[in-house]
Amino acid sequence: MSSCNDCIKFSLNIKDPLLEFLDISTGKYRNREAKFYHAIVHLDHCLNCGSDNIVHNGHLYSNVRYPALDASLPVFIRIAKERI
Repeated sequence: MSSCNDCIKFSLNIKDPLLEFLDISTGKYRNREAKFYHAIVHLDHCLNCGSDNIVHNGHLYSNVRYPALDASLPVFIRIAKERI
């Protein structure tokens, strides 16, 4: 894990070991400035059955709104989930 990943997890108070933060960017969301945290979920086994034999078929992206103290700059976590 990188120190950037640890700092973002600490500042957002996220303790999920499967979530790795890659980058931070700013952009437009519904014609307003917003901050985006880019993350990826790493799965090494199936969460339902526990099987280690899984095939990864790309990523499915989800935008999760994170509550922020500054209402003028919304915060989103853009999560790339592995498609199985």
